[in-house]
Amino acid sequence: MKRKQELEPQGIVDAIKDLLGTKNLDREDFQEVVESAFISVLKKKYTLEEVFMVTFNMDKGDIEIYREWEVIGDEELENEETQLPLSKARELDPDLEEGDEYIEIIDYRQFGRRAITNLKQALMHKIREIEKNAVYEEYKDRVGEIIHADVHQVNRRGVILNIDRTEFLMPPREQVRSERYFRGSSIRVLIKDVVRENNRDPEIIVSRSDPAFIRRLFEVEVPEIAEGIIQIRAIARVPGRRTKIAVESNDPRIDPVGSCVGMKGVRIQAIVRELENEKIDIINFTSDSQAFIKKAMSPNKPLLVSVTGLGEAVVVLNEEEYGKMIERQKRRFENRDDMVGEFVFNPMEDMVFRLAAEITGFKLTLVNESDHLADQLHSEEIEEDLKVIDVEGINPVLAGQLIDSGYLLAEGLLDDSVETIREKTGMSEEQVAQVRRRVAAYFQDIKIADVADLPRAYKEALISGGFHTVEQYLDARMEEVVESTGLDPEDLAEITRVLSTFDTQVED
Repeated sequence: MKRKQELEPQGIVDAIKDLLGTKNLDREDFQEVVESAFISVLKKKYTLEEVFMVTFNMDKGDIEIYREWEVIGDEELENEETQLPLSKARELDPDLEEGDEYIEIIDYRQFGRRAITNLKQALMHKIREIEKNAVYEEYKDRVGEIIHADVHQVNRRGVILNIDRTEFLMPPREQVRSERYFRGSSIRVLIKDVVRENNRDPEIIVSRSDPAFIRRLFEVEVPEIAEGIIQIRAIARVPGRRTKIAVESNDPRIDPVGSCVGMKGVRIQAIVRELENEKIDIINFTSDSQAFIKKAMSPNKPLLVSVTGLGEAVVVLNEEEYGKMIERQKRRFENRDDMVGEFVFNPMEDMVFRLAAEITGFKLTLVNESDHLADQLHSEEIEEDLKVIDVEGINPVLAGQLIDSGYLLAEGLLDDSVETIREKTGMSEEQVAQVRRRVAAYFQDIKIADVADLPRAYKEALISGGFHTVEQYLDARMEEVVESTGLDPEDLAEITRVLSTFDTQVED
């Protein structure tokens, strides 16, 4: 097998070597890119890619392009693109025989200006593809990591940052409003997401406002968190203003709050400096919901926290703190450019209260001290008024019969079933129903959950369907009840029979 004398590479080879020096690519990948770029140009020029072979020696700077020919008898020639007649082959090399392979060296410098331009474009395109893939593969596995990056540009899209020619984007939603970013400055950011669509350049989204940024800062500054000794249970944040973070120690000997603060506050001060003096409340997590909510309300000091239901609680503040909360919100309302209507206090617009609700996971209701005391007095009055003898509409004979049977307080008639009351008093079913109707008149919203005669399955179906009180159910259309609860008409007939005895509309 013979081949022509090799040609010395020039021009394009030097450009390729310079390109290798400026691109952060793997040598094997770069070699493959160069060879495939030459193949693509050859395909356009000769149309038959499979008969060529390109070798790029990066160490020597050599590019060799070989075209393979099959030597064949002159009379058997079928394809002039891949076959070489024996007579012509022997003009090139007298030693060639039929069936041999002849390797022709192609001088790429003879391609012409257009082909060379196409070669450069193909080379740059393939390099860009490799770079994009490399960036995507590197950073998609680094989501959640904090990095240092230099601010390159600030525009409407957001803040553009660079690290070694890799671009990052911090859109407005991921910025902290109180912070200012200047070109050339270096900042720490969290890699939040890496997105690549339709083979475009990967977009690396970074953030300084995400709560995960706070989590990572604590993991960096507090070794006990990184080691898993202290666990971050929850984070709630208003970026640039205040963060609440709940921590818990897996080792009873270690104080989680003290560890996060550090000796003389050195650890928390480092985090606060990074966040440009954002306030940070570190809360010792506890399974005692009332105590946890109280701590979460810091710097406010609730007089009382009362858990009123699943995931619900009432927070009582003294008049001074409650008043300050209203004043702060009123000032913000009056300073708004788009102020519309009259000011109405909304506790959830208070930052501390909203963060406390978020970090505890409770739906919180805020009341002041005087309203809370009034509610307590009202409850006590109701309990006093609900003695059987004071219930309007129950005649003295029936009242005496009930008291003798142990029903001194009227609400006991709602707690027990009809059958139980009949057994204790000897009354008829109609008499019991009448008495209970009179007692129910004192409750404008008697809860379905408190109806003793209603089976538990019915209660759960009604409550899940949005019917919490007897009055709600009795006022609703049956079609609405069926759609909301999934109960059939026979079930509803039984429910209506039971709840009708609690109808608060007392006849004269």
